[in-house]
Amino acid sequence: MKGLITVIALLGLTACASTMPSGDAEAAIGQNTRAFTDLAVRGDAAGIANMYATDAMFMPPNAPAVRGRDAIRQVWAGLLGSGAVQLTLTTEKVLRSGNLAVEVGRYDFTVTPKGGAAMHDVGKYSVTWRNTNGEWKIAVDIYNSDLPATAPH
Repeated sequence: MKGLITVIALLGLTACASTMPSGDAEAAIGQNTRAFTDLAVRGDAAGIANMYATDAMFMPPNAPAVRGRDAIRQVWAGLLGSGAVQLTLTTEKVLRSGNLAVEVGRYDFTVTPKGGAAMHDVGKYSVTWRNTNGEWKIAVDIYNSDLPATAPH
């Protein structure tokens, strides 16, 4: 409970007032998360990049953070362009204050390259959403694997 109060307090310090009820934020973020999944399965890196704010930061594992939609599109194109994608995102909670919301969840991600063996990963993610003019966009996105790291070859 203390952790929840701390997160909400920190968000409140940087958030502007919003007239959108909390339930509407959760519904909108849920809809965005489903759209994100659909875009990933279709391999639409440009569509995914458009879900991010123009000044967003994306922090994939084992790589430097990238900033801005174009750089984020390039990273997603690399992730999605290697084969058929299966993705499941499961939201565990959404914490909201003002125009910011933090979505925390789990993912299950499989890429099957043409003619190759499937690569599977499961883990967790945290996405900070920012509401600008009634539209929820990803401001910060980070995820990491639950699987043990593999030794370099």
